Amino acid sequence: MKKLLLILLMSMILPSHAAVRYNSFTGMWEGNICANQYGWTYTNWQPIGSICAIRMNNGMVMQGIIVNQ
Repeated sequence: MKKLLLILLMSMILPSHAAVRYNSFTGMWEGNICANQYGWTYTNWQPIGSICAIRMNNGMVMQGIIVNQ
């Protein structure tokens, strides 16, 4: 019961902004998460599988890929 309460509490405190949507104009699915093997960040909507740039905590800019949630 305590785990369930903790999960519900955390879901209210830390809402997710990641999503996937279908763009009817391009006919493609789009995502807003740019990820690589070292980390991830939110980004503008882009087709899933597109190449994107992700700035790491140490300041380096690395390539990532748009993924779904």
